[in-house]
Amino acid sequence: MPQIKSAKKRVKVAARQAEENTFHRSRARTALKKVRNLADAGKTDEAAKALPEAQKYLDKAAKVRAIHPRTVARYKSRVVEMLKKAKATPAKAAAKPAKAAGKKPAAKKAPAKASATKKPAAKKPAPKK
Repeated sequence: MPQIKSAKKRVKVAARQAEENTFHRSRARTALKKVRNLADAGKTDEAAKALPEAQKYLDKAAKVRAIHPRTVARYKSRVVEMLKKAKATPAKAAAKPAKAAGKKPAAKKAPAKASATKKPAAKKPAPKK
């Protein structure tokens, strides 16, 4: 626990800033996830409408330094690129092909030896005399 008055204040300020940063990060990431989920589901028109809102929240998070500005630029770039790809191939994104019935499932790997995964017991030090 801080003893000095200024250190006590810094603890309060840091807690308040952390809470605000969490708010901005969470809001931006949630909006970004919404766009990604819509694009993955094949709803590219709805995703395109949700994109400006996500960009707005990301820009605000960058402005208040809750997320680094270059990270925000990377997020925005990737989501726009993903949306372009989803629009270019709407049939592929909307309907995923079913598994072939004639194929056998992949063979499972043999489990590792039990002795290799266990840690050896720690040796107790010799009693002092």
